[in-house]
Amino acid sequence: MSRWGDVPSWIQQPGVLLHEGQGVLVLNKPRGIPTAGDTLMQPGSAQAALMARARRMVWAVHQLDRQTTGVNVFVRRKALVPVWSDALRAGTKTYLVWCHGHVPQQRVEIREPLGWRKELGRHGVRADGKPAHTSARRVAHSRHGSLLEVSIHTGRTHQIRAHLSHLGHPIWGDMRYGSTAPEDSPMALHAWRLDCGELGVFWAPCPEPWDQWFRRFEGLSPQWVREAMAPKSAALSSQ
Repeated sequence: MSRWGDVPSWIQQPGVLLHEGQGVLVLNKPRGIPTAGDTLMQPGSAQAALMARARRMVWAVHQLDRQTTGVNVFVRRKALVPVWSDALRAGTKTYLVWCHGHVPQQRVEIREPLGWRKELGRHGVRADGKPAHTSARRVAHSRHGSLLEVSIHTGRTHQIRAHLSHLGHPIWGDMRYGSTAPEDSPMALHAWRLDCGELGVFWAPCPEPWDQWFRRFEGLSPQWVREAMAPKSAALSSQ
């Protein structure tokens, strides 16, 4: 067997690879697949799948949680990692979230420091934590909860999950942070749009079962739903 391993079938499915070119690979990462393993060559991750496909080294620019879907950026040259890392920090990262409860405000700014909470066994708000800033816009709400567009301005571990849990609105299916959804419910957190300025703008269509979830929210614009389910992806980089 090749040192790169076998190419998993999921990486070859339509819609998974959003962009390939200029030394950059952008995935619509599926649920249940980690961005990277504990080592570069550990199988089972998105990074390992891309290396098996390309038969060469590939580096992850940033991490998504295993159960989070959506835009995930990788590069073919290690020298591009800091370039794209800087672009991600300066850019805009927008997520779609279905959370428990009715978020009363149309827009919410959460500026609560985050760190490891040993007594909870997870990350959470603590006075001596690292600064963290999350912005949320309520798109719709119903008796099933609230649908949000969420942007993060810092990159703390489990930032959206911890901040929304702190507000009393845990993400649907996120049992670790307080969701009361059925145990087998997928987590409703999707990395939808990544704007890196001149380097590129990428959209990841929402995977199933988002199309079913959207039906729980009356009054959603059909155009908004179409954009969420089948948006375009554009890359502007000349790297």
